[in-house]
Amino acid sequence: MLTLELKGLIDVIIERFMDIMNIAPFKPQVDNFIRTEYIKSVGKMEAELNPIINFVPDEKQINFLNDYVFQNLQGHANDVGNNLRQELQRGILNKETPQQLKQRVKEVFADSKYSQRLKTVMRTEQLRANNAGAFSGAQQAQDAGIVLKKFLDITMDKRTSDICKAEMRKYGKKENAIPLNQNFEVKVANKTYRALHPPFHPNCFLPGTQILTDKGKKNIEDIQIGDNVLTHKNRFKEVYSIMDREIDEEIYEIETSQGVLEVTGEHPVMTNKGWKLVKELTEEDWILYLK
Repeated sequence: MLTLELKGLIDVIIERFMDIMNIAPFKPQVDNFIRTEYIKSVGKMEAELNPIINFVPDEKQINFLNDYVFQNLQGHANDVGNNLRQELQRGILNKETPQQLKQRVKEVFADSKYSQRLKTVMRTEQLRANNAGAFSGAQQAQDAGIVLKKFLDITMDKRTSDICKAEMRKYGKKENAIPLNQNFEVKVANKTYRALHPPFHPNCFLPGTQILTDKGKKNIEDIQIGDNVLTHKNRFKEVYSIMDREIDEEIYEIETSQGVLEVTGEHPVMTNKGWKLVKELTEEDWILYLK
């Protein structure tokens, strides 16, 4: 086992690295990027559908997107710190020299998978902002009396997921357009994916999971667009989109002092060490609980 002195040293080192990797100073730039992409899509819908209508960006939705994207990016940065912690622990257990430990640190930061993940996140969230803005503009046009339908135009390349490929095959032509407020729906590998607009890659809580709203607790499957749900920042935020799917993957039971939570392994949760995937949790982690 690690001595308390060594464990404390590792914690100090990790704390310093995490301070360096904190992306909070870049939040204004991230927020501006998401806002610009959202408003650009709203403006495009205004120009195409009805220049006479005064299309208004949904500030609540933009703020929600900003918070979501920032938390996602910071979670990936935190992953680097967690990996660094593990590498240093292994090195100290192996009684490695300072030079060998330095090499471990260098290899962690040289690993391109983290930068690639950040690029993937930004690509996905840019798409989310674009589609959220376009959908908001389309809803405003429909509220003004313009009847609309929607279809998909997905970029097909080596990074395109099987889910998006299936969506494109089913909804990629104008003649396959569906009503604006109807979900796109496909089944891939025995899983059903539904959403009002892309992206189509959810992580899931199981039916029966209780969500706290401003009107009391509701099962997650009963949450509707327009509901206000409590976030990890202890404030209520409006729901703008709902996605559900059938799953056959491994389900994790997280036992806490407040009860048992059932969720898929890829779902992120807020812990005392930052955002972590459920499948990466250990008994040393603390999960944020809001009363």
